[in-house]
Amino acid sequence: MLLRLTLLAVFANVVMALAPILVRGNKLFNAETGDRFFMRGMTYEYDVSDENYANKSKAAIARAVKDFNGTLNTLRVYNVNPEKSYKEFMSDMADEGIYVMLSASPSNVAYYGSYQWSTIRKDSNADSEDSCYKSYLLNYGKRIALMFSQYNNTLGLVMANEVMQASLRPAACVKQYIADLKNWMRGKSANMRVLPLAYAAADSSYAGSSGDPPVANAPAADEYAIIKIQGLLCGDTMVDGVMQQSIDMYLINEYRWCNSNNFGNSYSRILALAKGVPIVMGLGEYGCDLVSPRKWEMIPYLFDNSSEGFTNVYSGGFAYSFGEATLPAGSKFPLFTGGDSSITGNVGTTPTASYTNLLDKFTTNPTKGFPVAAWKPESKCDWTPPITTTVDPSNKRAQSGWILPTCDSVKIQPTDTWVTKTREGMVCNNQGGTCDVSVPSPPSGVPTNKAICNRADNVTMGGGTCVTKGDCKNGGSCNNGQCKCSLCYSGPNCGVSIASCSGSNNVSVVLFKPVTMYQSKWDSQLEFAFDPFKEYYKDHPTLAWPEFPYKHRVLNLVLSRVPNSTCLQAAGALLIGRGDVNKAIGTFQVFADWVDIEKRFNDERQAFRLAKKAYIIESTQRVRQELNAFKKRDELAAEVAKNATYLSSIKAIRYSNGDKYEGQVVQRDNVMIPDGKGTLFVRDKTKPPDPFQIHTTPKYIGFWLQGLKHGKGQYFWDDKSSWEGAFIADEMSGKGVFREYVNEDDEDQVVPEEKVRYFYKGRHICWGHELQLNSRLHIYISNNSTYTTKMQYLVKPNRQISMEGSIVQYDSTKDLHYIRLNDASEKWVSLNGLDFELVVLKPIGSY
Repeated sequence: MLLRLTLLAVFANVVMALAPILVRGNKLFNAETGDRFFMRGMTYEYDVSDENYANKSKAAIARAVKDFNGTLNTLRVYNVNPEKSYKEFMSDMADEGIYVMLSASPSNVAYYGSYQWSTIRKDSNADSEDSCYKSYLLNYGKRIALMFSQYNNTLGLVMANEVMQASLRPAACVKQYIADLKNWMRGKSANMRVLPLAYAAADSSYAGSSGDPPVANAPAADEYAIIKIQGLLCGDTMVDGVMQQSIDMYLINEYRWCNSNNFGNSYSRILALAKGVPIVMGLGEYGCDLVSPRKWEMIPYLFDNSSEGFTNVYSGGFAYSFGEATLPAGSKFPLFTGGDSSITGNVGTTPTASYTNLLDKFTTNPTKGFPVAAWKPESKCDWTPPITTTVDPSNKRAQSGWILPTCDSVKIQPTDTWVTKTREGMVCNNQGGTCDVSVPSPPSGVPTNKAICNRADNVTMGGGTCVTKGDCKNGGSCNNGQCKCSLCYSGPNCGVSIASCSGSNNVSVVLFKPVTMYQSKWDSQLEFAFDPFKEYYKDHPTLAWPEFPYKHRVLNLVLSRVPNSTCLQAAGALLIGRGDVNKAIGTFQVFADWVDIEKRFNDERQAFRLAKKAYIIESTQRVRQELNAFKKRDELAAEVAKNATYLSSIKAIRYSNGDKYEGQVVQRDNVMIPDGKGTLFVRDKTKPPDPFQIHTTPKYIGFWLQGLKHGKGQYFWDDKSSWEGAFIADEMSGKGVFREYVNEDDEDQVVPEEKVRYFYKGRHICWGHELQLNSRLHIYISNNSTYTTKMQYLVKPNRQISMEGSIVQYDSTKDLHYIRLNDASEKWVSLNGLDFELVVLKPIGSY
């Protein structure tokens, strides 16, 4: 009962003021009125969880909503953590008539907790060791979907943002993540709403990822967008206006239309590339910032019925961006300024001229004049609107259709793929669990697909590719290379429990079933399971082990009843007769040539042996992958625990001169001193004195020991140049990286310049580029320390020459120099941490 109450708490206090928005084909409609819906929105990157919304975002959003006076209807929210609550924000937005499009892909920042390491990375593929689709990401998506499906004003989920900007390397991850989450939601559609799923794409040309070979005639932005749309839809079908396992919306983050542009040189091309697309198209971001303030001259085309056909294809979009979160200082994108760049920081409330112009365009360009949906109220989910555009003649790639039967031709690099295994049912935590999310029966009034459509979704019942029965979950069988589901399970691999299936709250007990290792292609009922708890099925009453599955007693019965038959022929007859002696004898009467009976046994045995070998190899790989997954999860847990320990141990020390230390400390004589990892801040001398605020800048970031810099760290000079390397007892020691910032020629951009620099006990030794071959050097034994805290060039200490010689070779892999000494002997020496001096900086001649 307690568990039941806990699950139902997810659906508590739901606001129902707005009607859900339905995807039907390439358009959006209000589920109650049938009115065409356009996204008249803005992007919003600040945190709107209950922790921060009321104090930081509520007033700023309310002010904007009031300004727009009903002409703003959507916000795109980029940061959502399912561990937090968003009830206050969603309730307020419902009251204001605002729908919300939410991200379902975490970023690698601390805000996302344990999910921050489950991002869809641009630079990795689906099946690499560091996969771009980790099974834990599916748990994140399910929790987001369940949390927000309860709200009528949830417009949909953006499954990934711009991850295919440069190449198709993560394409399979995006496609399978979408398929897995949609299959799961559809299987639960009796108890929840199936949210529309979107992909937000950069409006970019194909560039290729690092390490990719160059591509002749690489696709420009328009063609690359077509490839991505076809790839995200390929291999799927549209039923009753909805894709079964693919995206419902494709959003383009577009910045083509600047103030000096017009429809002909900017939007006419993105209209041409998308004509005939069967799913919803929109602009995930828009508003070029090359000229400020922005005039938003594209808005009439986004919302007006007489838009040169643009509204026949596109359903609005999101102006970028509400505030300054995640944006660099001085950016022209924020519509409000005066806030913080942190997503959990304060929201700016000072409107810009660009905001004023956007407000004017929104309020003077209402959305009206569009026909309502022609559905019948009781069967609205069976209706599909006509697509009023056809593929543009300039679009050569889509002439054969947008939804291709396979994904084989949708590639740029030969290695590109849109296919990877489902993560449904995969282990995703260190307890060996699959991280599934339970969906209870909702309270009355909570929107579900069954309530909206008067039926639950007709979910996919198998069809996924399989090699063995083990590829199909929950007792599903593998027939002719495809999974076939049974009982209460759906999805391509039978991994999703069906919400409407009989049973209590979808809780079902799945008993251990042996994995099918081999299934005969000659006899569909002949299959052999591998069960590690039974030794080769030696006591099984039926056919057991076709290496030679019949006891000699049974074989002898057949041989005695069929004169002139051989042992292999008798085995083949028993195989065909499934172990029945009488049927085996009858087999000899059916076959004119008994050699065919023998051949059947030999073929079956060979096929079995190959299947067994493949099964062992596949099982071994699976075990290794799971062990590696356990190892990574343990490492992740250890890292999380380490970070948590570190964060809990952070203290602040303020000094009388205005300096400040933040980090780990130790108590000595009841006084806190730096010890562990921490940062020393000092007054920033590049800024004028401010009586109201002390401007500080980092002086040292790294490790400390008993108040001294000790270990790996980075030291900063007043001019912002720095040195990163090892410190011993407050002194720079050994080889490190020196960085200084220089202006690029003919450009205002300041870029870091890195050089290797050697120190010994706080004293500069030389620059890395000065260690040339044949250069002569002295290596010293130091007689005393040169302890200092000033980190500058020091007077040479008293020391003795230990070795003198010339550099004749350098091993970069081991960072060793080969020194030829004065006595003609040679030795490898690590100069890192030694006290040495260059005598001749330039070569003195070859040996």
